[in-house]
Amino acid sequence: YGVDHHAYMNNLEMYVGDKLLFEYPIGQHDVVEVDCNDLQSCTVPPGAVRHTSGKDVIDIDKEGKRAFMCSVKDGQHCREGKMKFSYYFANNRPPALDSSASSEGSTGKQGGRKLGEEKLQGMAN
Repeated sequence: YGVDHHAYMNNLEMYVGDKLLFEYPIGQHDVVEVDCNDLQSCTVPPGAVRHTSGKDVIDIDKEGKRAFMCSVKDGQHCREGKMKFSYYFANNRPPALDSSASSEGSTGKQGGRKLGEEKLQGMAN
């Protein structure tokens, strides 16, 4: 694994309106959005939505802290700290510094954030 995913997430700027893309081998991982308490205990609450497509797109549609984990093997990947993270998504995107800046910009508004298997593995909050 060897990647500091916490630092990686801290260096991203993501906002309401962005999208997260989780890519992983089908059957080996999943993505579940949980609250921060469940993330700490790596527990999936009843009724939580489990994404399993291997190319899951999560719309960031509201401001606030959101938490994601892998629930495979009864949360073992999360408990090992390999596949869990939280992030605060701000509502207001800062204005572009240059009027010629692309609408897709560095925040990936159009394309979203891609968190591939190599990036998702090892994410810790």
